[in-house]
Amino acid sequence: MFNKFLGVCLIIIIGLAACRKDKDVFIPTELPSNIDSTIIVPSVGDISKLYDALAVKPVTLTATLGTTNCIYTPKGTQICFDENDFVLPDGTTATGDIEFHIIEILNRAEMIMSNKPTYSNGKLLGSGGEFHISVTQNGQELTLKQGAQLSLIYYSIESPFIPNYLLFYGTETPNGDVNWDSVSTNQVNIFEPFTTQNGTIIFGYELETDSIGWINCDYFYPLGLENLTDIKTYVPKEHNDQNTALFIAFKNLNAVAGMYNFVAESPADYNYFTAGVSYLAPIGEEVTLVGISEIGEDEWVSAFKDITIQNGQTDTLSFSPTTLEAFEQQLNDLFVP
Repeated sequence: MFNKFLGVCLIIIIGLAACRKDKDVFIPTELPSNIDSTIIVPSVGDISKLYDALAVKPVTLTATLGTTNCIYTPKGTQICFDENDFVLPDGTTATGDIEFHIIEILNRAEMIMSNKPTYSNGKLLGSGGEFHISVTQNGQELTLKQGAQLSLIYYSIESPFIPNYLLFYGTETPNGDVNWDSVSTNQVNIFEPFTTQNGTIIFGYELETDSIGWINCDYFYPLGLENLTDIKTYVPKEHNDQNTALFIAFKNLNAVAGMYNFVAESPADYNYFTAGVSYLAPIGEEVTLVGISEIGEDEWVSAFKDITIQNGQTDTLSFSPTTLEAFEQQLNDLFVP
């Protein structure tokens, strides 16, 4: 009797073990034939944090229509207007207090930190200054009435004295940068430069605009020069267009170009960026390649490399640990006179 009981127990144990074994067996799901089975490591970091932290912030200035005709920004820009220049969304003329919200980007460091390079439909621009102007009243956006114009007067130590500056209006792209379109050939007046007591040369500009939003005082560069090339810059594999930004800062003009065309090479150890989707660069110009990347949560690395642009320029950037504060300081040291 005991032997029979032992035999039954043994059969039950073997059966349970067999069931357990079936549950532990892993049968992989076959991937569809059109899916790459290569393991993709998700990107870390978010380059938009750079612009959130370091981009030039707007200043807000209040003016009383009928009493105030000009306002002055902390950077010294004068903006003048007439009493009846602004229109409410319902088409009526604004009266009383209004607020100007103004962004001023005057040098290459600010262009990089704000992601606002200087190009127009594939052509490089030398900048006399980039501005964004919006006007509100009680939270409502105002526009300029038909025929009205704002007058801007400002000074810069960045740009050379070139008589053929033009007025440009800007349109933001999905990258967050701006494409600039020329709107006139005669709306920018250039003041004769003068030298301060410490030897600094000051350049003055006066422009009139019948539009508010992004505004730029620029000239086309190169002027008649056809020797242009794309620039290809390799970066380590962990860098991509989600966590990394690359810029070309020109040494001899107030101009910056973004490198937004990203190519992921596989299985190589490097990816690369080019500027080809935005513009071609002039051969022979001295520039600084600038790279910044968040490779982990608040873990930043940067790279700077001086080059003279050659035909078919190809470079590799080596990144070193940094902080946003240190990166900002390095940009200011390099690109703010």
